[in-house]
Amino acid sequence: MKPSKVYSFLEIIPVEKVEKNRKEFINTFFDDSEKLQINEKPVRTIAGFIALKKSLVNLANRISSNNLLTEKDFILSHNENGAPLIKEFKSKEKLITNFSVQKIRISITHTKKYACALSVYQEEEDVI
Repeated sequence: MKPSKVYSFLEIIPVEKVEKNRKEFINTFFDDSEKLQINEKPVRTIAGFIALKKSLVNLANRISSNNLLTEKDFILSHNENGAPLIKEFKSKEKLITNFSVQKIRISITHTKKYACALSVYQEEEDVI
């Protein structure tokens, strides 16, 4: 049995930076369907989602080794308890490995000054 690989990325975003350029950040990081929902959210929530999207892109591009993914490839939402979730992954054809969005574990936290997001992916072990 070969040990599995674990990939993780942590992203930290200053909330003030998003607050000063809110519209620009929304247009850069969110697709049209997300913009309808994210516009009404507090700036800390927006900063948290941006941090998560950046973390997910770094994670997925590292796993796939192709650097083709962008933040708009990941559509985010909240579950019924308010926890973040990956609602949709739009660009499966850009990946060149057996990448599975369902295997990604995500977390967002924030203070008044910073939003932080972590994404973790564990490859399956090879069983001989």
